[in-house]
Amino acid sequence: MALFSRMKKSFFTIISLIFIFLVTSNVAYASFKVDSLYIKPFSRKFSTRILFGVKELSISIKSSSKLMSKSPSVILKPNNGFIGGVGVSFRNILLSYYSNVSGTELNDSRYGKTSISDYQVNLTNRFFYISGFHRTYKGFYVSNPKESYSGWTEEMQYPKRSDIDYTTKGIETIINLNPKKYSLNASLKLTEQQLRSVFSTLLYANYSLIDVSADSSLIPFQLHDYFFEGKQLYQTNFSGWTIMPGISYNLAKSKWFFNPIFFAGLGYMKKELLFVNQGYEDYEDYYFRFNFRLNLGYNSKAFFAGTFVEWNEQFLPEKNLMIKTENFNLMFMLGYRF
Repeated sequence: MALFSRMKKSFFTIISLIFIFLVTSNVAYASFKVDSLYIKPFSRKFSTRILFGVKELSISIKSSSKLMSKSPSVILKPNNGFIGGVGVSFRNILLSYYSNVSGTELNDSRYGKTSISDYQVNLTNRFFYISGFHRTYKGFYVSNPKESYSGWTEEMQYPKRSDIDYTTKGIETIINLNPKKYSLNASLKLTEQQLRSVFSTLLYANYSLIDVSADSSLIPFQLHDYFFEGKQLYQTNFSGWTIMPGISYNLAKSKWFFNPIFFAGLGYMKKELLFVNQGYEDYEDYYFRFNFRLNLGYNSKAFFAGTFVEWNEQFLPEKNLMIKTENFNLMFMLGYRF
């Protein structure tokens, strides 16, 4: 516990020192002087946007810490259908909210119901991006019942877990190491225009809390003997930080852009496993994470539109347990600047 606290303090100390150094140093000051051949600010500061797409989430719980193991597992997914959202920005601040679009889900009687809410607020300039977020999913179904429930056939309904809650909240930041020519405003929020193609190295960091909980065991009864010697796991809590270096290339052509971003790195996390009437176990360890994003679209003085793709995986192994969360987001955006 003491080690985790020291690591958490070290994370915030390192990020704070890097930020202060880059902001106050003469080198950083010079780099903030935008090259007008590469970046064009917009005079209009207020914008609204609507978003529509899919946000896929998968939670895999396996009875082995090995990545390629074929040990028994249970895979939980929400029945979320399409996601809709709205966003409002003024200067560098953007507020946005997403939820599931009713009527677009898979058959409720077969897969159950899921409710989703996603709140975000972020501050962006050319040099850094910082965001606070809070996302909740309520209601899941078991997507691999053939492996988890003996006797299950395709004609049956999928096992539904309306009692399962998934919540993640935290803060994340991206630091741009080429702010003179590459703008995070143009790349992530479209409040500026990238005039010429440019490459940049980035640094991503976050601190997050992830909770998966249920009213009863997360593990199907038939698999209890494979996990924790029969103990019933009903809640997992993860808290920790990640630091990932990254690269980005914004390919700009007139008002069109194509911008892939890739991050990979390590994190440090505290993991708590709670069992039904049988206490809890906690661990502290490093873990691996990678993140891929692709932004492309059209960005003009008044109108902007884009497609945003994100793929993110976290592997959280511990002894005889592997919990993997996988997110795939595909969102379409239409916006107007005033």
